Amino acid sequence: MAEQVEANRGSNQSIKATTKAYRSRKPEALKLAFTKKILCLVTLAWLIQVVVWTVYKWDDVRVGVGYNYVDEVRAVAREIVREEIEKHAADGLGRADYALAAGGGYVTRHSQAHAVGIGSVWFSRMGRNGVHVDSVKMLRPSFGEPGDCFALNGSSGFVEIKLRSAIVPEAVTLEHVPKSVAYDNERSSAPKDCSVSGWFGEKETDSVENTDKTIPLGGFTYDLEKSNAQTFDVSLPEDGGIGVVDTIRLDFTSNHGSASHTSIYRFRVHGHEPDSLVPLAYAN
Repeated sequence: MAEQVEANRGSNQSIKATTKAYRSRKPEALKLAFTKKILCLVTLAWLIQVVVWTVYKWDDVRVGVGYNYVDEVRAVAREIVREEIEKHAADGLGRADYALAAGGGYVTRHSQAHAVGIGSVWFSRMGRNGVHVDSVKMLRPSFGEPGDCFALNGSSGFVEIKLRSAIVPEAVTLEHVPKSVAYDNERSSAPKDCSVSGWFGEKETDSVENTDKTIPLGGFTYDLEKSNAQTFDVSLPEDGGIGVVDTIRLDFTSNHGSASHTSIYRFRVHGHEPDSLVPLAYAN
């Protein structure tokens, strides 16, 4: 009996030590992610100072070149600053995200969400349309905090997203937790083999296959050895497909090792708004 009590005590101490070590890394992850954001802001501020200094150096010689030319230089400088600010606002990619929740994008459907709560507490977070309230995490920026994601059951699944507006799709960006702040085995939940499709308007069937409106936009593989935010070009079919989409579907058929779930930290959709809305269709 005494030996059993001692064994249980040792097991409890081991669990507590492991839990303490696990939790101790969270502040480090947050600190590193926050530091990266600060460095971006500092770099932007430095750029603005350089541009302003350059403009005022032109003031020293404007007697020789004339006021109009100096004004043109100032206008160019202001445009450079504006573009850099917009680029920072676009999370450093310099490309608009039409799936961004704050811009009007939202999840319309997804495969079965991975249960992370207990019983009714978790199910109470399911919306009436079957979309989990935490699915919005995929469509908004984060500080790269481990666990700040949306998890789907198993190693295969899908997500459908209504874009803020109809666009001509050009690329998508898939993001997972950075290697530098990830906990042990956490990156095994990253999607691996993926494909993207899109359509304009409502589909007549829930199936993504063999429908007139659903157009495949290509496939890609998320590589754990590369940046945590990876951008992949998409394209319309080469057989005359033309038009725009207002809904994007991401399918993944495998992940990097997790049997229980697949996590998506963020998914972005890039493109440009057309001059006129031409439904996604074939020329023939």
